[in-house]
Amino acid sequence: MPSPPDVPRRPPSTALWWGVAVAAVLLSIVLAALRPASPALRGDEGSYVAMAESLARDGDLRFDEADAARARERPGGLTVILQRTGRGVVYSKPILYPLLAAPAFALAGEAGLPVFNALVVLLALALARALLVRVGAPARATATVIVFAAASIVLPWIGWKMSESLVVALALAGLTLALAAERPAPAPAARR
Repeated sequence: MPSPPDVPRRPPSTALWWGVAVAAVLLSIVLAALRPASPALRGDEGSYVAMAESLARDGDLRFDEADAARARERPGGLTVILQRTGRGVVYSKPILYPLLAAPAFALAGEAGLPVFNALVVLLALALARALLVRVGAPARATATVIVFAAASIVLPWIGWKMSESLVVALALAGLTLALAAERPAPAPAARR
């Protein structure tokens, strides 16, 4: 019996992967809606919001009376983690997230922090996709970054006003840049 002729494989449709992306975003919206309706900050959010606000309003990370008053006014009260030093009371959290997110806080208040989170994650995903396009098919590159974002905790973390989204974005961007250095871009085709 003759073997069937080789049928070229079609690349995977990006429509399926965009469907996965939309489903993941919708799931994140549902999860956000199901989050207990409390305006109080949870976990480390109080510290990171207070730090970003202090940088945006005071230009420093010292915890003074103005910072304490702002923190007490929030629902849930004073929820910051502090440490006492020889120079006074300071926040006891890493400073990179509030330092980078302070402009977003200055523009939009607390609502600016999830927007900042979304932007840094999107930038890292775009960087990863650019590398993947360089080494493979664009549809597969798109599928890979969508599955990475949709099948992990990345999307729900965007809504939290703390550093996790930045940490994931920096790790992904660092890994992407390291791999890109190992695999240089192909040389451009010679012109005739």
